[in-house]
Amino acid sequence: MNKGTVAELRLEHNTVVATLEEEVKREQAKQLQATERMLVDSDDHAFVYVLEDEETFFYLRFPEATWTVLKEGMNSGKEVVAHLNQETLITCHNFYNELRYLIDNIAGNGNYGEEMERAVQNAFGE
Repeated sequence: MNKGTVAELRLEHNTVVATLEEEVKREQAKQLQATERMLVDSDDHAFVYVLEDEETFFYLRFPEATWTVLKEGMNSGKEVVAHLNQETLITCHNFYNELRYLIDNIAGNGNYGEEMERAVQNAFGE
């Protein structure tokens, strides 16, 4: 499975910039495109933005440690971009619409587990 975990998330001007723990190989990074879809990893408390190329998916994981900055970015309407490596930056289109949908779906939904529900409520609840 191709995946990358966001190690750092920071607000910069009009964007929220995600830096990965490990860079994506240049050839692979050049092929990846945003899918405008997100998933939930309730076991590891992460939101997962899906990228793809012609053959595979690449999962961009936003662990719980990044959620405070995600909420700030969502509240200010800043676009999420990910540095896949030194040369490749990708915009995560439709990120907040997908995130809001998942947050709303997790609330009161036992399918995600009580710990995930509580973590999301603590990070994104009003």
